[in-house]
Amino acid sequence: MPSDTRLTLGTVGLIAALAGATGFALGRFTGDGGTSQVQTAQPEPTRDTVPLGAPQPAAPAPQADQMPPGHPPVDPNTAPPPMPPRDENAPRSLAWTKPASWSDAPNASAMRIATFKAPVAAGDKVAPEMTVMQAGGSLDANIDRWAGQFGDEGKASLKRESRTLAGYEAVVVSARGPYGGMSGEVKAGETYALLAAIVMTPDMPYFFKMTGPVKSVEAARKDFEALLTSFKKP
Repeated sequence: MPSDTRLTLGTVGLIAALAGATGFALGRFTGDGGTSQVQTAQPEPTRDTVPLGAPQPAAPAPQADQMPPGHPPVDPNTAPPPMPPRDENAPRSLAWTKPASWSDAPNASAMRIATFKAPVAAGDKVAPEMTVMQAGGSLDANIDRWAGQFGDEGKASLKRESRTLAGYEAVVVSARGPYGGMSGEVKAGETYALLAAIVMTPDMPYFFKMTGPVKSVEAARKDFEALLTSFKKP
């Protein structure tokens, strides 16, 4: 019995020594000062798990097809600002009375203040058109441009007369020739006439320009003169 007991105690001591050595080794492997620490795998950060203070990923910009109808561009640096509509009730520096025989017509561009049609004379197919607009530019440059729309014949037939209308300096212009229109491309064909007036108001000049077949424009001259005498300051 005693020998068996000593054997048993020796065995127990050997087991205890092995256990202690194992614990010491494990302590070195997992201790704070070791260089071979066991790292626990961490999940990849997502948009919802980015630590506080870390740069936040930018939200994707909305696409054009995701915006509601009529929404302005989302990038103000590349999209031009919208132009405000012209106030039709804004005060002007010149007023006039339309001749009774003239009819109103739609404005072909936003630059026009008004568009009128004069009666068609017998034998003509197109009604003379009177456009009214206010714009910049020098007086001579605009008159030369108008005459050039009627080719060489228009430049040769150009007439200009200085007047005072509604207290403002004004010029009345006439010419005739094969009309090329705003494009400036003069083609052979029916001779057209120009009857126009430029009124130099304090803000910007007013342009009254009538073009059409010669016979119809000449027939409208009386009403054109009535228009000029109706000018007044509002």
